This record gives sequence, structure tokens and C-alpha cells, in this order.
Amino acid sequence: NAERHVSKPQCKHTHALHAYLQHDRISVGFDAHHTKSLLLGDWWAAVVSGDDAIMLAGRRTDVAELNMCGHVRAEAAGYLDGPELDVGGVPMRAGDKVMMLRNDRRLGVCNGNRGVVLDIDPDAHTMHVRLARGDIEVPVRYVDAGYVGLAYAMTVNKAHGMTCDATMMLGDDLLYRELAYEAMSRGRKENRIYMSRTTMTELDLRLEDGPHARTIEHDDPIDILAAGLERRRNKQLALDSIAVVPLDAWATSDLVAERHRIWAVLDDAPPDRTADIAALTKSRHQAEQKLDQQRRSVEQLERRKRPRKQRRLPDVDLMTARHNLSYFEQRADRLDHEIAALHASQHRRASHLVAYRARQVEFDAIGDVLDERLRQQTNRVVQDPPTYITKSLGYRPRDRAKDRVWVRAIVEVERYRLEHGVTDGRTTIGPEPVDLEPWRAWCQVTDALDDVAEVLRPERKGVAARQAPTPTATIGIEGPSLDIAF
Repeated sequence: NAERHVSKPQCKHTHALHAYLQHDRISVGFDAHHTKSLLLGDWWAAVVSGDDAIMLAGRRTDVAELNMCGHVRAEAAGYLDGPELDVGGVPMRAGDKVMMLRNDRRLGVCNGNRGVVLDIDPDAHTMHVRLARGDIEVPVRYVDAGYVGLAYAMTVNKAHGMTCDATMMLGDDLLYRELAYEAMSRGRKENRIYMSRTTMTELDLRLEDGPHARTIEHDDPIDILAAGLERRRNKQLALDSIAVVPLDAWATSDLVAERHRIWAVLDDAPPDRTADIAALTKSRHQAEQKLDQQRRSVEQLERRKRPRKQRRLPDVDLMTARHNLSYFEQRADRLDHEIAALHASQHRRASHLVAYRARQVEFDAIGDVLDERLRQQTNRVVQDPPTYITKSLGYRPRDRAKDRVWVRAIVEVERYRLEHGVTDGRTTIGPEPVDLEPWRAWCQVTDALDDVAEVLRPERKGVAARQAPTPTATIGIEGPSLDIAF
């Protein structure tokens, strides 16, 4: 079978991959989202069929996302019940598959032990877990330390020595021989590989060892995968360390483009529905109170003794009370469904944020670098206004209130020029863009400049506005006259 090809070091990895392809063990998605959807679908099908299936990935961020997706799927399918316990920012309920992340002799667990949560006490922050050797009570000290994690997915290194029924490996651009061998030899029944076409492109770019080396053709993903598996881990780590370039050395246009790219990824997260959940929970509490009131009313009407003459007639009061009770029951059920849907959306949001936490850190770091460059550029423009500033805003006003308006306008202009790559010194913010989003930003800055011009117009009409600018030292103001929060 395909696993035998992988286990022989002398065999070509291409033969093993072709064997995997013939047995439908390799799936290539259009992008990362599509690839993970394919992986999750096959994993869930294996779980439903009763197999011990594990999702594997090389990066912890991918593992965190897959674990959260596995938790959400299990919850939506009714596999989880009981209260929820937050362990290191990860929600857990009875029925979740978990893993012990630290050796503890007193508790009798080892790093990597897997089990299923049987019961959770959210008040005491403890959980009852069934391991292979028996049931244990996980104490609060172990839970609060974050030593319990979801076990729907794990890193390939964590899976070392483990055996299960099926594995689904998410391939990335860090493929190397040792990692692939570990991942493709864990499952007894089957082992699958999932790659995206964007990952194929990144992997192909990383395979070039020199400026004159021939790259792999993009048309054959098997050749790219095989070349990736031929790499040794120590060589890949060396290449990764060489490829790291400080953000301060990046060009401003590259930083802006990278920030837009990261923001497009972060913006895919579902919206924060915390306020909606709080509002619906309040409505559900009110509905429960009215529901209890209607139940008591129905019980009282059912126990009452009606006059003998009215017993043959329909009990209108009881019918009305039962109708109201049915209405409030339906309303409570509808609110429960809406709250459950919002919680599922929040889980997907948490999964997305956890998975792309490194991207968020990178996004913030890029923002800090751009803010510092914007601050330096603004100071230069304030000290020595270029022509595109003096034409639209005039020279720096003497009045302190107008000076604040003038400086704020320069900040908006320089921010727009930086974010949209405007380098033309003849115009303030460049020509009118064609695309919608840049056009909206252009219109906002244009309207702001018009408002500033109205404020500064009286001083610009005088003779002093046509004279050379007075040095800042004679005015008594050095640099911007206000502390601007960039």
C-alpha cells in the first residue's frame, strides 16, 4: 500500500505520492479555506462511522483552528452536552475529546494522553475525564494552568508514537521528510494529505536552492509534494532563518500591501455577537418568567371546580391560557435556537481568531512601523510644508486654534498618501481613484480639506498668506502644536 512506500527511505517519494493519488488519499483545494473544508468533511465522516480519526498539521495555529472547528461540529451534531468551561480561552463541554498537555505524577497522567470529557463542574473548574487506563478527576490546578487541550487535531510532533484508525494531514509550505513520515504512518486504516494550490505555489518558491536552480512546474502537484518531502528539516530551518527580514527594512508600499493582505484574512472572522447574545439571553429570561406564570395559570384553571351548569360548555379561560402557554413555549424555543446559533458563530469567531493570532500580531507590528513613519513624515511636512500642502492649506497659521486644524489636516493628507502610495508632489492626494473603497477614502479626505479650507480662509486672504512662511522659532511653536494619536 501507499504507507509502505513512505516507510522505505530509499524509495522515491513520487512513487508513494502516486500510490496515494491512485487510492484517493490526496486532496488539493483551491485555497486554504476550501482545503480545510475538505479535510474537516472527511474527518467528520470518519468520526461518524466510528473511527478514531485525528487531524494533523505542522503549525499550532492550524491545529488551534481545526480543534475549534471540531468542537463546533461535535456541538452542532449533539455530541456535547452540559455546561461549558473555558480552559485557556478554549471552550470545553462534556463529550469533547481532550488531551493532557503536561506530565503529572500525582494525577497519573502523561503529556499526550487522550480522553473524553465525561462531566464538567464550571464552578469548581474541574472535569471528569475518561482515559484509556480509566477515569480521572482533573483538579482545578491542572485545568487553570491550561494543561488540558482539545484533541480533535494535534501537531505532527505531538502525534509521535501515537496510533489511530485514520489521520488527515494538512500540508503546508514547511513540508519536510521527517514531518511527512510521522504524519503518514500514524493511521492503521488510512492516511490522507490535504494541500491548497496557494500552498503549492509557496512550496514551489521555497524549493529553489539558488538563483539559477530550476523551479518545479506548477502543473503537477505531485512533483511539488515529492520535492517538498525530499527536504531535510535542518536545511528548511536554516532557510527559514535566512528568509526573516525585519519589518523596519521593508518598503512602505510593501508594508501597506502586506497589512491589507493580513486584514483581508482577519476580516473573514464572523462578527462579534456578544451584545446580541446578552440581549437574547435577557429576553429568554423574561420569556421564562412569563412561561412560568402561564404554567401556574393553566394549573390553577385545571384544578378549579366549575359550576355544574358550565361544565358542558367549553372552558374558554383554560383554552386561552393553554394557547398563551403554547405561544410562550414556542417563543422560548425560538430564542434558544437563536442563542445556540449565536454561540456557534462566536465559536467560529474564536476559532478564526485563535488560528490567525500570529497574523494579528504581525498586523499590529506593521501598524506600529507605519505609524512611526507617518509621525516622522508629518513632522517633516509641518516643519517645511511642501508645495502640495501650501497650495491646498496655505502656510502654517499663527493662531493656535487654527494651527491645530492645519496640523490635523496634514495628518489626514499624509496618512492617505502613505496608505495609497501617492508620491506625486504636484497634487495633494492624487487623482480620483476608480475602485470603490479608495474612492470613498479619497472623498472623505477631499471633504475634510474643504472644511479645513473654510476654517483657514480668512487668514489666507491677507497679505501674510502670500508672503514667505515665518520660521517656527519666531512663532514660539516647535513642531506640531498637539499630541496626535496615530
